[in-house]
Amino acid sequence: MAIDTYECNRNRRNSRNNYQRLYELISALFQRHSRLQVLRVDLSYTEYDSPHIDYETARHHREQLCRMFTTHPLFTHLLGYAWKLEWQPKKGFHYHMLFFFDGHQCREDITQARLIGELWTQSVTGGQGLYYNCNLDADKKYRYNAMGPTEYHDFEKQRGLDKLARYLTKIDEYAAMLVTGRTFQTSRMPTPPEGPRVGRPRQSEAAWSYGDVNP
Repeated sequence: MAIDTYECNRNRRNSRNNYQRLYELISALFQRHSRLQVLRVDLSYTEYDSPHIDYETARHHREQLCRMFTTHPLFTHLLGYAWKLEWQPKKGFHYHMLFFFDGHQCREDITQARLIGELWTQSVTGGQGLYYNCNLDADKKYRYNAMGPTEYHDFEKQRGLDKLARYLTKIDEYAAMLVTGRTFQTSRMPTPPEGPRVGRPRQSEAAWSYGDVNP
């Protein structure tokens, strides 16, 4: 019981730290850009392949994809990202990927998310992968939709983004028990802006999140 209590407390602490990190990343991006294009793509494996995909293989595939962020033209306007590793008995290892693109340069969020998913299934995993485009019909699927273009003054979208951030940063207990490496990570913080923010100037400096930074 003591071990279970320790692990539970550690997972809660890591979840809070993860949320703080993602909160700071999104806040920093809004300080530099007046419009973000938010994409979420869930990356997994086929029903046939998933039982045979161990952690090292899943990590290798994720690292391959992340290396493409600086080389593949699909990510030319990528500003930041976050990923979370999960494991389920039927689904095996899979990743929830959150992408932040320049909203003034990247306009077609559904198409962009689909192309990222296809890159995973075809180029990265060699046909072993599956993907789910969360941006497709997001307004119908999510009560608080965080996907697509998000303006700095769009508080309804920011509310959804905060809820998504809290979900994404919650430690998956199965994955935490099965792996010794990271189960969550964000991109590096952008450098502080030296000039005016890209896009229309703000009339106020409101935080992006509705909630407290300590969930």
